[in-house]
Amino acid sequence: MYNDFVCFGNYCICFFFCIFLLVFCLFFFFQAEDGIRDFCLSRGLGDVYKRQLVCNGNAGDMSNRLYRQNNDFNELKRVSSGIARQISQFDTKLDLTLAHPQSKTFVFPIEYDPDIDVLKARLADSQAKLEQAVAYDERKWLISEINGFQRKIKAGHVKMDLEATILRMQDLEIVVLPCELVSAFGRQIKKSSQAKVCFVWGYANGQNGYVVEASEFGGGHDGISTQLPKGKAEEFVALIIQHLFNN
Repeated sequence: MYNDFVCFGNYCICFFFCIFLLVFCLFFFFQAEDGIRDFCLSRGLGDVYKRQLVCNGNAGDMSNRLYRQNNDFNELKRVSSGIARQISQFDTKLDLTLAHPQSKTFVFPIEYDPDIDVLKARLADSQAKLEQAVAYDERKWLISEINGFQRKIKAGHVKMDLEATILRMQDLEIVVLPCELVSAFGRQIKKSSQAKVCFVWGYANGQNGYVVEASEFGGGHDGISTQLPKGKAEEFVALIIQHLFNN
């Protein structure tokens, strides 16, 4: 009897704690939603977030690392404010009809064994370069490569399923992916879409890193960090295009 009472009490505590946590998160979520649109709290970005929809899904090979002026908060503020100003100046308008919603989901399986000897050789090469590197960005890049090689060596056998979803609402098509494509793949998909507007929405249905062209496997962060073997990205993108809706 006593044990049943204690067990019931523990359940009650857990239940009320979950309710409290839910209310707490919702409260601060809406506070943040209000705050980010405040002129001061948004660091001068104004009400950009009221008017714009930003999705990241096909910019895996785009970075400002080659032309950034510094590595501090002032540089972050300069770049983010500049991007926001450019976004606020967009004046192109396109009326879309959102009707007749359709969706389809498919899976692209990946399974292979990476060449551990090749990875170890490339790891040793990057470690040797790091010992000689002085510049901040160069060292950061090499450290990122080293971490990528070590992660792949430790993981060994790779087996995963990339689940993708295609949403179509007449003039709008949204390609939902559990990864981030490089820009060339994004342009290929959008060009193949028969909708007026096509979005590639990445990092959804899970997160499986970058999807890069076969040419990127000769070096560079993206080719090292991707979990897909060389050539599989092209197959994945071809399957995505095959599943796009026809008018």
